[in-house]
Amino acid sequence: MLEQALRQEIGAFIRRRGFTVDGLTVHAPDCWQVDARFWLADGRYRLRTLSVGDEAALFTFGRQLSEHSRELFDPYPWSDEARCAQAFCAAVTHSVQRTDASYLLEHEGNPFGHFFLWKAGGNPVSQRVGLEVPELGVALADAYQGRGFGGLAVRVLQEVARAVAADAIALTTAPANDSGWRVYRHAGFEYVGMLRIPLGVDVTAVELGEVMATRFGTERQMVWVANPARREAVMRFLAAKRGEPGQR
Repeated sequence: MLEQALRQEIGAFIRRRGFTVDGLTVHAPDCWQVDARFWLADGRYRLRTLSVGDEAALFTFGRQLSEHSRELFDPYPWSDEARCAQAFCAAVTHSVQRTDASYLLEHEGNPFGHFFLWKAGGNPVSQRVGLEVPELGVALADAYQGRGFGGLAVRVLQEVARAVAADAIALTTAPANDSGWRVYRHAGFEYVGMLRIPLGVDVTAVELGEVMATRFGTERQMVWVANPARREAVMRFLAAKRGEPGQR
């Protein structure tokens, strides 16, 4: 099912750019074994699961982000190379262990995109209220922004959420991130309120008390509901995260 859904999404992306899907191949027996390859005018592309040994690829990806892009995409401690190395190692481990569904987009071997569903394998925070609500992150190298790859990444993650029977996908985005806002709204995400979030750390780990945050920001909280039958419960869960009265 996932393989067919990804083939449809990537195929539609290719056709919108005026190309045929003859060169598209997709291998995706599950969310943690994804490998899709396709061609566009400027060469070969690959969308694949983050795997053993990809720490170097994450460093290469990070070097292609401007300071502004790093501020908007802050799951890693970009300013500290040693801590970044540890965080990249953890990201690879969480992907291999099927905790997070994490992916790279490559162009002629260059990793220019990184996107993921945190806790796609089970979110212990949302499980406390009987829900599965993984959290989304997407970033592209500056040179590849504005070309539709962000929308493709979001649609892939929506199919991943369906495949793991998630009730919803949550995300936060900076008020200044207008391009991201448009991508998420176009993909069906709803704005539900402003949320104070820790920066530079795994948000879920902070919520579980496993790590302590030292920096915080306020971002727009958004949600895409995958399971309409659980919509009301999802909204209550997100309101509780915002600290709204009567929601805990």
